[in-house]
Amino acid sequence: MEWLWQFRDGIDEAEEVLDELEYLERKKKANSDKNRLSRMVDATVKAAKRLLKFDDVLGRLRTCVKNLNTSASDVQNFLTLVMQKDGNSTGQMQQEILPLSSIQSRITSSLPVLSFKGREEEKGTIIQYLLGESVEESEIQISENVHFLPLVAMGGMGKTALAQQVFDHFENVKKEHFDIKIWVCISTDFDASSLMKKILEYSTSRSEFGPMEQLPVKLKEKLHSKRFLLVLDDAWDDNNQIEWEKLCAPLLYGQKGSWIILTTRLTSVAKMVSKVMRGVTMEPMMLQGLSNDECRSLLYEHAFVGQDPNRFPLLKEIGEEIVEKLKGVPLLAKSIGGALNSRLEVDHWTSISRSELWKMPQDSKYDFIPSLTLSYMMLPPRLKRCFSYCGIFPQDYKFNKQKLVCMWVAAGLIYLDGLEEGSDEDIANCCFDMLCNKSFFDIHTYIWRSIWIGQTCNAPYGLGQDYYTMHDMLNGLACYVSRYECCRIIHGAPTCILDYNAICHISFTSNHPAQLHELGKMLCKFQHLRTLWIEYDGDHQQFDNFIRDACKSSRRI
Repeated sequence: MEWLWQFRDGIDEAEEVLDELEYLERKKKANSDKNRLSRMVDATVKAAKRLLKFDDVLGRLRTCVKNLNTSASDVQNFLTLVMQKDGNSTGQMQQEILPLSSIQSRITSSLPVLSFKGREEEKGTIIQYLLGESVEESEIQISENVHFLPLVAMGGMGKTALAQQVFDHFENVKKEHFDIKIWVCISTDFDASSLMKKILEYSTSRSEFGPMEQLPVKLKEKLHSKRFLLVLDDAWDDNNQIEWEKLCAPLLYGQKGSWIILTTRLTSVAKMVSKVMRGVTMEPMMLQGLSNDECRSLLYEHAFVGQDPNRFPLLKEIGEEIVEKLKGVPLLAKSIGGALNSRLEVDHWTSISRSELWKMPQDSKYDFIPSLTLSYMMLPPRLKRCFSYCGIFPQDYKFNKQKLVCMWVAAGLIYLDGLEEGSDEDIANCCFDMLCNKSFFDIHTYIWRSIWIGQTCNAPYGLGQDYYTMHDMLNGLACYVSRYECCRIIHGAPTCILDYNAICHISFTSNHPAQLHELGKMLCKFQHLRTLWIEYDGDHQQFDNFIRDACKSSRRI
């Protein structure tokens, strides 16, 4: 591991020197545009300075090359150790060295849409509840205002997909049943005031300003005498009853027949919210795994894109083994299907089926199914870098494709292999489409008043424009594989050990001036910082000053 970091540091240093050489060349060209008299007056001084600087940069470049030669001399020993450790994973090693161009042809002309399988019965039941068509529920709706339904299941079981199907039904089919329809992602950062602000922004389609203490009053006025549908997606907090009470208090003023649907992995969260709700609380709907038939259908849909599975009888036999190992988890079926799709060959499918990762226990810190790592391991190196970079983004983040593509290019993750045509941006777009094709991203189309309010800095989308999300477990996987290079700092608390010699990419989320000040003092300590992604909801002038100082202290951003 130490050898790898030395090698990476050598490459980073060489890239910085080459960037500096390019800068000097551009500066020389810019200076040549000045008037002739000005050039004559200071030509001697400027030439001397430039030669001294150029010699200094060339000297650093020679040192970089020498260090890289020293590190490269150990590469054979490193590869020997890797092959001994993974001797039974030849299929995985072969996939590792495949160039991007060799699998590019497997991208279909249209990217996959969100698949929904095996939840039709639950979907129908929930829609009946919300319409009041169930006999028992009709009686309840006469005497109660706001109803609460928790959807509970482990990660990857399709809670959000089911809630989205129900939400879309009332957005597109039964449009008039609810006066207001709201979708808010909670995730791990639970704060009643912030959530009330999101609910108001979603329901009014505009930013919410003013004192935070006025939010409960505004929300109560907005929902009063209105029948609403509110989805609270991905709730985790089961300890802070006071914050839940603050959030629920104004929600209870909705008209009769209003509904709140909550998705969570924890029954303790469902119990906590049920405790503070004074309306009707349904028993939690516990989502079980898909049947083998449903899992098989989902797996093959992603593994045999554009192909007839019956043409591959041997692969179908191996596929049956894999279906048993999926344990009915739809996310796993989609992700493993994308990994299988890379090579429709027996050795490749066998290496996935027989991987030891199926037997590993789940890591509670990063919170993803270990076998999900297979979908990452089968990616070419360039796609691995692009995916792992996404570890700096928070859960439930809404990706704008073009912004992410530009960030990949700026961070130096994209390069041409000599055989490819097009710009860095073209290659980065191709990388994004391939990751989307393999279900690392889910695609959504923004419809007016149907955007999931979450990050205000990422909010403005045009009508009909696509945006993308990453499942929480894939987000956890990205955090895990990038843990030595990427770090999130959320309200002053880093999600990993801050190794100032290794971390290259940081995201920072806060609204506290003191925490922004602390970050400013830390920046100069990072030796290889290339990305600083900030979500700060505080004083604008202080933020402007911080950005100026950050650009001075971190040369490689």
